[in-house]
Amino acid sequence: MQLERIRLVYVKELVEALRDHRTLVPMVFMSIILGPLLLLAVPRLAVSEAKHIATDTYKIAVVGESPLVATEFARWHEFQRTDIGTQAPQDAVDKGIVDAALVVAPNFNILYNGVKVKSSIARFRLSMFVDIYKRAELDRRIKGLSLGLVEPPRVQIKEVSPDSPFGVASVFLQSALCCVLMMMALMGVIYPALDAVTGERERQTLEPLLMTMAARKELFAGKLLTVATTSYVSVLLTLAGFFASQFFQRAAMHNLKIGFEADFPWPCFLITCLAMLPLCLTVAAASLMFASFAKTIQQGQGYFLPLMMLGLVPLPIALFGDVHLTAATAMLPFLNSVVTFNDVLAGYIDYRWLALSFCSSIAFCYLIVNLASPMLAREDLLFDIEEAPARRFAAQDYRRELFFLCVVVFLLMFYLSQVLVLNYRLFGMALTQLLVVLLPGIIFVHYWLRLPLASVINLSWPKGGLATLLATALIAPATVAVAAGFVYLQSQFMPGAETLSKLMAKALELTSAPPLVLLLVIGVLPGLCEEVLFRGVILSLLPRRFSQTKLILTVGALFGAFHLSLARFIPTGALGALLTFLRLRTGSLWPAMLLHCLHNSLSLALSLFVPGNPPLWMAAAAVLSGVIGMFWLIALTRPEKAT
Repeated sequence: MQLERIRLVYVKELVEALRDHRTLVPMVFMSIILGPLLLLAVPRLAVSEAKHIATDTYKIAVVGESPLVATEFARWHEFQRTDIGTQAPQDAVDKGIVDAALVVAPNFNILYNGVKVKSSIARFRLSMFVDIYKRAELDRRIKGLSLGLVEPPRVQIKEVSPDSPFGVASVFLQSALCCVLMMMALMGVIYPALDAVTGERERQTLEPLLMTMAARKELFAGKLLTVATTSYVSVLLTLAGFFASQFFQRAAMHNLKIGFEADFPWPCFLITCLAMLPLCLTVAAASLMFASFAKTIQQGQGYFLPLMMLGLVPLPIALFGDVHLTAATAMLPFLNSVVTFNDVLAGYIDYRWLALSFCSSIAFCYLIVNLASPMLAREDLLFDIEEAPARRFAAQDYRRELFFLCVVVFLLMFYLSQVLVLNYRLFGMALTQLLVVLLPGIIFVHYWLRLPLASVINLSWPKGGLATLLATALIAPATVAVAAGFVYLQSQFMPGAETLSKLMAKALELTSAPPLVLLLVIGVLPGLCEEVLFRGVILSLLPRRFSQTKLILTVGALFGAFHLSLARFIPTGALGALLTFLRLRTGSLWPAMLLHCLHNSLSLALSLFVPGNPPLWMAAAAVLSGVIGMFWLIALTRPEKAT
């Protein structure tokens, strides 16, 4: 590729993108004002609301009071006592005659309306009043008994922050900045990506552009750099707004101890800028790929909703859980970036995991860019041609439909499967495999695409025949041993993962079910249903131009993500890649089904009949069996030499 041609395409696309106000608004205007708005305006609004609450008066009904309560109640000027006569206090509160009611005898009961904000605040203030009254009454009784009290120990408050060479950002920034950056990175790519692909096609300027001397990859590189630039500039301007606003906020909010203090050390600022670069490039490549599926800009806006959801999935994990960079979290796309931001801002610095997180982000970015780069070679994108289903199946061009199938299956897995499993346990797990995994793939192929199901799934006899199946059976013990080894290593970094699995097994009553039922539901049924979906439907409908390596990695990653478990992503993804290799190598789905069923069944048997860690000789024998089986299978399925 020639850099000069890429530069020309980049400048052309950037100028066109900046002419659109839909690009300028999120990239410039929103990015610049977000920092000052959150760091300056939000604390002022919070203080104003706090002052309003402190100075407001609340209508209170007091029922069954004592003289001492009346004396103490009169000192609270925010309470306005209201006489409700013979009306019941709960009715007075419900009708809005009073904000809350205090029933004194025989105990203190507070009645309030939880729907109304003012009533809820009145309940909180009444709770404070009762606590103070109880302490005052206790002091009065002690003094009446003339008892001497030893002065209690004094309380000293001292903040202990992590010892970080980069400094520590304030708690408010730790919780708010990550969400804002992810949102701005995603918002910065939507309209530039749609304009660079779908807009070019609607304006009928894509064909003249392809007739220039620039190669397709050079055109894609220029468009990719344009979209990545808008996303990254949005992020940089947002960071600059937060960094600059802290200096103005310190003077304006110096005496306000309300939890909104802003401290953003410059090393944290620079590291965050660097960490956002591969993330923005990844989001830009994914956005171009999404935009290529849309025929109109309006249609493309709907396609970007799943991308937004995918990018925001890791945020609750990092915000509401004490998650830090480990070997596992540093390898997961998107989540590693979110956790990196939080660790850097909070002062938890581990250079090993920072480097691993950055390298894995670059590797994932490289993968997404390679997946998106052939988009300008598609005839349906260039000439708006809708091919017949049979021809599209021969050309392996079902990416849009395949994307829809994956979204449906993942949503069903997230919502329906959890309801079925939690309510019906083992029976729910069986229903999950049949209704969530198997049925959508069959409906998708047979009724929507109207393709021959047998040819898509490919249940033909494997290359090498029965010997191939025997070699596959020898591989199964090694997969269990490797998975067990990974779980052990993972427990060193994530100690709660193994405990959580045991608690889930106990909650689902897996340990008390008959072994044959467990074997069918956990061992055999997933091996059949999941293979039909992943190594049958999904693998068969992926683009033909994908190399075997891309097919193996793509299906393996989807299989790992399908299980919706951070702790299981790497082992299940590796197993999915191996199963995909078997399907491609043998030309049949039977070996993958056999290995999957044996892997699940052996893992189940190990957990039921071998308590604790298995002995070393068993692991060594399993690995040896796997090595023999793999070499045998490769020899049996070696391609025949052309004569």
